[in-house]
Amino acid sequence: MFIELKAVYKNIRAGFDNNLTWYLDPNVVPHAFHHNAFLVVSNGDKACYGSITSKWDHFVEWKRNAEKEKGCVDAEALLDGMLNRERLLDLVENFILFDDSRAGGTRKIVARNHQVLGVNNAVASVWRQEELKKLYPDPLMIRC
Repeated sequence: MFIELKAVYKNIRAGFDNNLTWYLDPNVVPHAFHHNAFLVVSNGDKACYGSITSKWDHFVEWKRNAEKEKGCVDAEALLDGMLNRERLLDLVENFILFDDSRAGGTRKIVARNHQVLGVNNAVASVWRQEELKKLYPDPLMIRC
């Protein structure tokens, strides 16, 4: 992961436009990003994340850690939520896609916050159903 931090009074897009795009220039250090999972740009107040191949329009906020939480777009939500150890490992392992279906090379795509929450909720639901099947192998045993 690479984090570009700007001063709190600066717009975080400046971190993308003025720094990240410069680092990725073939004459600077683009090879330093080849094994990078994702990029974070923050000014201490706001924060967005994307991948090495993301355009600015594809950088997004991490808004919440559970479906029922009220959304928040500040840097603290991203740092405490997305960068929590378990969630960070989950993102790296399960939510990065390499897409070479378009001309111009392979794109690295990182899931958005709502996609991570939705997929993890769906997987947890399937696991719960499987556990219930083990506990109640005969569906007639379950009565309301």
